[in-house]
Amino acid sequence: MDSNELVIKALDFVEKTGNKDIDKHTLARLANFSECEMEFVDLFWNTIENKEWIPITKKLATEWFGYKSSRYTLEVLNKKLTECYQLDVDYKEIPALEEEEENNRFSVNLNDPAFQDAYLSFENDLSLEKKRSFAISGECLKNLLLTSSAPKGKAIKNVYSKVETLFESMKKFLSVKEISELKNVINMLNEELTSVKEKSLNYQTSNQKLLSEIKTLELENQELKARLDNSPIKKIVNLFKSCRRGQP
Repeated sequence: MDSNELVIKALDFVEKTGNKDIDKHTLARLANFSECEMEFVDLFWNTIENKEWIPITKKLATEWFGYKSSRYTLEVLNKKLTECYQLDVDYKEIPALEEEEENNRFSVNLNDPAFQDAYLSFENDLSLEKKRSFAISGECLKNLLLTSSAPKGKAIKNVYSKVETLFESMKKFLSVKEISELKNVINMLNEELTSVKEKSLNYQTSNQKLLSEIKTLELENQELKARLDNSPIKKIVNLFKSCRRGQP
């Protein structure tokens, strides 16, 4: 399932359930992650999103990357990191892991058969005074998994790729969700604007009606005044006023 298909499935889930908040675990289940794959979601998600480093352990080296388990397993892997990858970009040195502190102080014996067996193609040039611990980036992890001879390594690589797709799907989903929410806000504003326009139009109509009524009253008043000026009563009143002014 690609990221676009997963986004469509997530939007359909939101519409059916009414649950607008989808987290990475819900999205993973929508992508049909198995229970085993779900165990890696947080680890790989944090590596992809926050660029977190993954500490190298002996279990990681043997089960994921296919290195033979021995006293020198981590030394061989660390040697590969220092020779083939870039410090502070692909890997970085970290404080010794607590569970391995007791093994951190020893000199490597180049003639030790166990070392010779584990060293493989790196056996010609290794000089370590004490064991070091490294952490790797997500991109370095993918590269190491690509060359892994361990069956589990290939499965882990597939899970990592699925989590990458999951992460891209989440970004697209949040983008679509944000656009949808903005459209809803715009629609609400448009509805309010339409309502205001209707009220304004009603006000203008009412105002025009009122002005028309006022104008009609003014005309009626003028007509009434003209009729009053021409009435016999008005003439008698004017004559009476003239007589009063003519008195000594």
